[in-house]
Amino acid sequence: MKSEIEVTKIFVRYVQQAIMHRSFTLYRKENHKVEIVSYENLVIEKLLHYESPHMLEKMSFNNIWEMENFIDNNQLAIAVGTLNTRQKFILYWKFVEEASDARIGDLLGISSQAVSKQKRKAIDCIVEHYFD
Repeated sequence: MKSEIEVTKIFVRYVQQAIMHRSFTLYRKENHKVEIVSYENLVIEKLLHYESPHMLEKMSFNNIWEMENFIDNNQLAIAVGTLNTRQKFILYWKFVEEASDARIGDLLGISSQAVSKQKRKAIDCIVEHYFD
C-alpha cells in the first residue's frame, strides 16, 4: 500500500498533466482559428467585387448573356466573355440572385452536384483566362 505522501504526489502529478493538456488544447483552439473561405468565394470576391464593384448593382436577369459588358476591368471582362451561356447563367443566379445550387438545378433541370461542378468549371475558366 502506498503512503499518503506517494498518493499526494501521484495526485499532484495527475492534476499538473491535466492542466497542461487542457492549456495546450485551449492554445491550439485559439491559435488555429482560421476562417475558411471557399476558393469560389475568394475568386468572386477578388475579381468581381473588387475589380468591378458596381457590376452586380447594374446587372439584371436580361443582361446575363452579356455579363462581360458590365465589368470595368478589361482583363476580367475578356475572361468572363469566354464563358458559355450556361456558366454565365449559373454565376448570375449564384452570386447575384444568391440562389442555392438546388434552386439553380431546378431551373436548369440538373442536380445540385452538377450545378456545383459547372460553377467550379466556370470559376476555373475565369481564373485561367484572367491570370493568363
